Amino acid sequence: MLSPANGGTLVADLGSIVFWLLINNKVIGLVSGAVACYLIWRTDGRFKGERALAIGAALYLAIRAIVFLWNYECWDFEVYYQTGTAVVRGTNPYASKLSQYLVNALPIFGLFALLPYRLSSILWYAFNLISLFLVVRLCQVIVRPAKAGGPHTPWYVDAHVTLAVLLAGATTWGLDAGQLVIWTTFWIYIAIRALAVKREVTAGFSLAAASIKITTSFPFLLLVLDRRHWKAWIAFAAVLLALCLCLYPPSRLVELQRSQLANVSQARQVGEINDYSFSGPYHDDMLGLEHWLYCLGLRDPSVISALQLGILALLGLALLWDFRLSSRPRDDLLLAVLLCLYSCIFLYHRSYDAVIVALPLLYCVNRARDSDKARAILYKAIATGLVLVLNFPRGAQVLRFADWSKRSGLAGRLVQIFVLPYCTWIVLFALLLLWFLGRRTRWNEVSHEPSHGSF
Repeated sequence: MLSPANGGTLVADLGSIVFWLLINNKVIGLVSGAVACYLIWRTDGRFKGERALAIGAALYLAIRAIVFLWNYECWDFEVYYQTGTAVVRGTNPYASKLSQYLVNALPIFGLFALLPYRLSSILWYAFNLISLFLVVRLCQVIVRPAKAGGPHTPWYVDAHVTLAVLLAGATTWGLDAGQLVIWTTFWIYIAIRALAVKREVTAGFSLAAASIKITTSFPFLLLVLDRRHWKAWIAFAAVLLALCLCLYPPSRLVELQRSQLANVSQARQVGEINDYSFSGPYHDDMLGLEHWLYCLGLRDPSVISALQLGILALLGLALLWDFRLSSRPRDDLLLAVLLCLYSCIFLYHRSYDAVIVALPLLYCVNRARDSDKARAILYKAIATGLVLVLNFPRGAQVLRFADWSKRSGLAGRLVQIFVLPYCTWIVLFALLLLWFLGRRTRWNEVSHEPSHGSF
């Protein structure tokens, strides 16, 4: 028989377990990702219980948000808030070496600092949470737009994709940090949708809003690299200039930009926060070509930097040629999907930036339903890989694994080459394979599906 003391201990232990299950994003990411992959391979359309699954994922995420905010602080948001406080006070916003965003982000950070820190962080978390749900909905609208006069796809359809995106480790990690990844993805998807319905000004405005996180948003300018989109360029330039000039005169901007670049350079030094080598304290969640090339065995930073820029330039020019300069039928949806993958490896990224692959994930699931068996298998394999990317491992275990690999001979080298940077491998293969599949479709026939066509 339990004594009151033992009963109290049991309740406390159960409470600790529930709290751990709610907060531990690695566990929930693993479970939700496994369920999503099972449903991706076992279903070719709608399935029983999809509405309950989608509602359950959304409800879990909302409850988790309340529990997290009650007990913790958003650590990256604290940096944004401190930067914004410097903006409001008129001091140097780049005095802190952790402040590394371009000057066009300063007005947003200044708005954060107009409210008390705790209230501001809660509102930012709530905004990101709402935007995340809208991101999932935008994916559906982009991939399967409604026919003229017809209804849109119900919001709970593709519940397995919704589950994979909402509860992924990348998603919850970015939410908890107070990062800008959901903000950026939200505006990029709005721009993609706006171009599809010929709303050029909205597209330009959205791309400018997304430009706050430049390493993710910059590749998407390729979407409007066409004379047809001149209105989008005007809107983009106007909003970007307004963001840069609304706080400081041009002469001060030059000085601030130098400070920002100095902070970025300092953060990339050996042993600093953005060091991609095994000497970096947070290399465990790096996503990109520099860390990938380092794991392949290169050690000279100048060679790694040159190779990264060369590979990115080659891929970018190939996309430009194939989708803007060649005579093949246009498929701007495919281009948007490929740019989501390209942006994941464009310069510096961490695991939470993988949220941008929500659109490619739904695209692959949708294409698998309408393709022959062989192509459906390829699309499902890519979708499974993207779920793995969304649940990029990180933390002390990965850091110890990397340390083990340095002293473990051939086995350690194989781990460094294939395991530690596995997400970059998946993104590269997904990009090339989707490009190949889409290229063959465009070359042989012009698709009649509403989900494919020119913006």
